[in-house]
Amino acid sequence: MKMRFRSPRDTETAGATEADAAEEARVQDWQEERLGQLGYGPEIASRVVRAAWLDGNHSDLVHRIEDLVQRGATLDQAARIVASVRTDFDEPVAQGGGRNAAS
Repeated sequence: MKMRFRSPRDTETAGATEADAAEEARVQDWQEERLGQLGYGPEIASRVVRAAWLDGNHSDLVHRIEDLVQRGATLDQAARIVASVRTDFDEPVAQGGGRNAAS
């Protein structure tokens, strides 16, 4: 029976991955909390944050939404612009996913 030992490099990589995941979770929690302070409900805030992270568009998420709202956008408009999420329906909408005029 062969035994496989982890190298110090394997351990460092696993530790970095765990630390990265913990930091991402902390940032996402903070983003949801701040969006809640702006007026989003908990479920909508969570959907906006998830959509932004899935799109890889999460950098400065809260600041971009705050800026849009300060410039007069509604919370729904800001969520659509920044994270491609419609807050008036249950499902996120992909960018450019408009309805066909013929339907």
